[in-house]
Amino acid sequence: MFSSSLLVPYFLHDIMAFTPAKIGLIMSAFPLVMAVVAPLSGMLSDKVGPVALTTSGLGVLAAGLVITANLQAGSGLWLILASQALMGLGNGLFQSPNNNSVMSAVEPRQLGVAGGINALARNFGMVCGTALAVAILEHQRMVSLSGLSQPTPAQQAAAFMDGYQAALFVGAGLAVAGMLISCKRAGKPVAGR
Repeated sequence: MFSSSLLVPYFLHDIMAFTPAKIGLIMSAFPLVMAVVAPLSGMLSDKVGPVALTTSGLGVLAAGLVITANLQAGSGLWLILASQALMGLGNGLFQSPNNNSVMSAVEPRQLGVAGGINALARNFGMVCGTALAVAILEHQRMVSLSGLSQPTPAQQAAAFMDGYQAALFVGAGLAVAGMLISCKRAGKPVAGR
């Protein structure tokens, strides 16, 4: 998820030539959709358990990352907004049931520790996802520019797009891996919590 949050603004600015205000509005589709979906998903996970919601959420997130990776300079605004909204939907489906699953798996006296470890894992994932996305972007960009002593702006843009797509495809692959792992989790509705 964080590969998109980091790289899409650069795509929108450098490739699409959007203003910062327009970029901010586009990027807001993700958290707005997530803010609507997450509470509903959390309530639903109390009734049906977390497995279906977390697994489908990661699948939707992966689909959003694939769509985002395939954006091009000529992509329509509606497609860009849809890709961000789709990722917000996936994240909203995943986060609340996942948190519910983690917190429901421990005794009440361990909730503080479990909450802290859950936050640590989320922040660690954010840092690792960001670092991995930048490393992939830069590596692929440098490979694309190798042998060019004075790359033209078009060549630099193409090299950015190579790295951008590679990073987002890796992010989608990791979301699919998470989806497969999520399928295996124990998850029944938890009464009273």
